[in-house]
Amino acid sequence: MPSPTSDQFAMGMLDVERPMLPAKKNSLYAFAQRQGGGVEEEPLQLDESGLHRFVPKCLRSQFADAQQEGLYKKYYTSQKQGDLVAFVMTALSWQFFCGITYAFRHPDLRSGKELSALIILILAFAFNCTVIAVYKLRATALKEQRLLRQVVPLLVFVVLYSNFFLDLLTTHHPLLPSDGISFQILFIYATLTMLPLGLRLCVALGVASSAALLTIHGLYSPHLRGHEVVAAGSLYLGALLLGILGAFVSDRKQRRAFRQARISIAMKLVLEQQAQEHERLLLAVLPKHLAAEIRQDLGAMVHGQFKKMFISRYENVSILFADIVGFTALSSNCTAAELVKLLNKLITRFDKLSEKYHQLRIKILGDCYYCISGAPEPRVDHAVLCCHMGLAMVDAIRAVREETRSSVDMRVGIHTGSVLAGVMGQRQHAYDVYSKDTKLANAMESGGIPGRVHISETTYACLNGEFEVVPGNGELRNSEIKASSIKTYIIESVIKPYPEGTLDADRSRLSVQNEQHALSYRRGSQRPSGHNGVGVHGEAEFDDRLLQALIAREGATIKGKANYATLSFLDPVLETQFCALRDKLGPALISANCLVVILSCIAHGILWQLNIGTGVAYAAAVTITFLISCLAWAGVKSKAFHPSLVKFVQWTETVPSLRLVWLSSIILIAAVPEIADRLACTTSSDHACDPPVFYLHLITFLLLGVTILVQLRHLHKVLMMTLLITVHCLLTTLHQQLVFDSFDLDVISDSFRNSFPTKYASCVMLVVILFALFWLNRYTEVTSRLLFVWKKESDAQKEQVGELRRKNEELVYNILPRHVAKHFLGRNFTENEVRNAIAQHSAVQSICAILGFDLMNFSL
Repeated sequence: MPSPTSDQFAMGMLDVERPMLPAKKNSLYAFAQRQGGGVEEEPLQLDESGLHRFVPKCLRSQFADAQQEGLYKKYYTSQKQGDLVAFVMTALSWQFFCGITYAFRHPDLRSGKELSALIILILAFAFNCTVIAVYKLRATALKEQRLLRQVVPLLVFVVLYSNFFLDLLTTHHPLLPSDGISFQILFIYATLTMLPLGLRLCVALGVASSAALLTIHGLYSPHLRGHEVVAAGSLYLGALLLGILGAFVSDRKQRRAFRQARISIAMKLVLEQQAQEHERLLLAVLPKHLAAEIRQDLGAMVHGQFKKMFISRYENVSILFADIVGFTALSSNCTAAELVKLLNKLITRFDKLSEKYHQLRIKILGDCYYCISGAPEPRVDHAVLCCHMGLAMVDAIRAVREETRSSVDMRVGIHTGSVLAGVMGQRQHAYDVYSKDTKLANAMESGGIPGRVHISETTYACLNGEFEVVPGNGELRNSEIKASSIKTYIIESVIKPYPEGTLDADRSRLSVQNEQHALSYRRGSQRPSGHNGVGVHGEAEFDDRLLQALIAREGATIKGKANYATLSFLDPVLETQFCALRDKLGPALISANCLVVILSCIAHGILWQLNIGTGVAYAAAVTITFLISCLAWAGVKSKAFHPSLVKFVQWTETVPSLRLVWLSSIILIAAVPEIADRLACTTSSDHACDPPVFYLHLITFLLLGVTILVQLRHLHKVLMMTLLITVHCLLTTLHQQLVFDSFDLDVISDSFRNSFPTKYASCVMLVVILFALFWLNRYTEVTSRLLFVWKKESDAQKEQVGELRRKNEELVYNILPRHVAKHFLGRNFTENEVRNAIAQHSAVQSICAILGFDLMNFSL
């Protein structure tokens, strides 16, 4: 008879259910498994269809998979809700500046316009404080409302600009073309990078607000000069470009984080699935009381010559051996597949009976089945339960005999005594019992009668008259029984039907239902509708589960992992790894500073005639920042540059101190031209630097160039911005004092000039803008660190999946032969399916070469 293959055992005979996660070739489940196996992270799969094919690859920002793109937009909208606080802080900075100016200028409350402006300011301040309180207190019930997610950001924007425009129209006497430009530059950048709305809508809001401000200046400014409007427009354009770049970089990082988050959560699901698989495999061959201990010991270090053994002694247990009589004749009339299928159904029914009668199945040896009762939890009714189990097994085999029309039958032998039970050895772990009483139980089966239950006198003594018995005369059929000088009996009938006389008597109704289910042979083994209560997940359901887990990250902080003030990780190793990160989009941010220098030069040329010194300074700054930008791109576009240069640039990007020097030099170079021009301008007699307040708008624009460098820590950026602002404040109040005083005399009314001179108001404005940029930079760094933490968690989960996979393999290979075990790894088998596969493997042992041994004179 040909030998059935392992594929027939593990696949043909088992109704294997699909994995809990989507198992398509390109699904996230498959990708998570590849990531868990150590495959290098794949690049983002961005859309290349339609109009996107004409967009450079570096500027594409939409996933190729429409479903994934829709899921990302939901995730991104949720994650950006926290950035609204930073935008509100920007609005509060403007209101704080308004409060300072009101305090110095003493507005006329008898004027309806100024009174309404003050009331609007107070209401806007209260509204913004309420928004911060709601978001900081994490009122999730409010934030989860989709309508509020869209309405609240728009409402904050509208309130900010209502307050902004009303203040310009009512409290500035007169309204100058330069009023509000610095704050508008700040608002444009904050709108594009921090407002939790779509980028297109944010761009539209930025353009509309800029156009509205230019219109207000054109209609209400008595000192309007066209070149000032054009210069302001160039700065607004620059702020828009910087904001779009900042939003694009943030979006690209969030897309990578989204992808990492999906992988991370998929890893968790894989971990859960493999943990359940691990548990099922253990419980399939080991008792529950040993499973936890062996699982914990798996892979542990060995101290000494031998590994730990898991052996326990149990007194007063009943041991049942059952053997199929006529199995050889039956196997000659069936094919291997039919025989294994029949044996599988029979053993499945035996396992259900063992659960019903509280038996601990020990092993299946071909057509032999044996179990014990009274261990690991002692029971006083162990012998009674064992006898009921034996009778039920005889009834079960009778149904097989009728179906196959063969002479197949079953001998059952039961003996009561003591055993040593546990696991021995380091390979092919199997739970077994060892004792002289075990050998006697085996002899009871060998000396039994087909179709009857053969018990020893020690077992009979524990039955309390619940069964009618007749002499068994086992000593006449078995020499070991005769040598032991024990009497044996055959159970003739049941006096007290189950569950009477057992501890299950109080649960008789439930037991009857279980019996009907267990003894229904023709219904077979019913597969549950789901795996461990979890149904088969479709792709959409899986994405919904992922989305809920992703949205659950909203409001996550680095509290407890980083210092609140500096944002440095408390773990020095983690901090070192974060500081050594290379940003692939860093060259684009460095190039943005070259753009800042070019636009500042254009605005300066529009406002004032470029003298030779300023022109040379700007030309040098543009050239140097352009060269530095090219060097920065060498670290990314490695094929276009010399390998030694590429290696050097990449090395400098991973050394925090060198990176700080590298980026600081860019900022200082960009700041030199304006500082040099201000040093050269000490009088406004020739109108070479009129209006002087535009210097402050140019420095505000330069501060955005500092802000966009996400490679720098927020404290370093604040330090550099503080240095720049200090220099310009000193130039404003000391070196160009006469220039600003002359400007006030020419265009500012006496009441405003005397109460709050422009030179001081400008310095206060810069300090307030510094405060707003501090919060923007802080939130940006918090987000970067959170993304880094999530990536580390994802990497750790990949390692856990790999380690758990290794343990699963070690476990299965210690239980099953390798050619059978390979079918269990990565699949969702139930405990019964694993047991059945082991039984199926045992069923063909008769055609394999088997080596066995016996311990002579073994006694407990």
